Amino acid sequence: MTLLCSTALWAADYSDTTEKTFDLKGRPALVLRNADGIVEITPSDDSTVHVKVTKHVRGAKDDAEAKKEAEQISIELEQVGNQIRVITHWPHEGFRIGGRHPSRDVLFEIQTPPQSDVQASVSDGELYVTGLQGALDLNTADGKLAAKDLSGDLKLHASDGDIDLKNSSGKLDIHLSDGDLLAENCKGSVHVQSGDGSVKLTGFDGEAEISNSDGDVDIDGVIKSFNGKVSDGSMHVKVAPGSVMQNSWTLRASDGSITVDLPENFSADLDLSTSDGHLQTDHPISVTGSLSGHHLNGKLGDGGYTLQIKTSDGNIAIK
Repeated sequence: MTLLCSTALWAADYSDTTEKTFDLKGRPALVLRNADGIVEITPSDDSTVHVKVTKHVRGAKDDAEAKKEAEQISIELEQVGNQIRVITHWPHEGFRIGGRHPSRDVLFEIQTPPQSDVQASVSDGELYVTGLQGALDLNTADGKLAAKDLSGDLKLHASDGDIDLKNSSGKLDIHLSDGDLLAENCKGSVHVQSGDGSVKLTGFDGEAEISNSDGDVDIDGVIKSFNGKVSDGSMHVKVAPGSVMQNSWTLRASDGSITVDLPENFSADLDLSTSDGHLQTDHPISVTGSLSGHHLNGKLGDGGYTLQIKTSDGNIAIK
């Protein structure tokens, strides 16, 4: 006897789009939360906030189920003064025969005046923000955060995903739990706290403080202040011409090497030490204290603020 099995085709898709425009008399304060989908925020040409929301349902049993799934997702679009609330409310997921759920996500496309304050959170999706100035608090829990041409008081947080930041300035506070950071051509003061992933700042101009628990740290640019710490990884600092130390710098690695590329005529007091590694310098150093294979105190150029570099298990190179 031959047993024949048939599989139902789950192929019904559905999309539903809603648009709304909010008129404002002052600086917008946008509050946005989306649990599953993509959020795109771009600058508008006027003083209004325009919100376009598209619900997507894919792989439903039939058209009726697809539409019902979309209707169960409610979108809060409210204005209180200059605060605009854009929040997705998802239905409680109950048990289904066969355990199958259609795929659902919500796409937000938002245009807001360039000078806006934004609090945006995406739990399972991606967040893209471009061309805004203000207090910007941007968060993703499981997905990528990409931003460019921002300025102001910037807070970027990714729990499980990468952060890609370009051409931004101001006070930058960046936290990553599990993901990589790539910041290009940014300016101002930056504080980076990373749990697991690489941290790379290219073309940076300003003051930086970076701590990474598991991953490499690379930074290059016109650096005025720098404090770096790596628990399990290496550090590479390329100091561009025009950089002048405004205070003492501290670079530390628990398990990895540290390499610092310095321009000609750079001045600092050096304090280098490694517990299990060797020291290398391509610059003439005037030794002012003790000198051994694992420790060096000296003066680079005219001296000045202290450049302290320490590793527990790794090499130190000054190039």
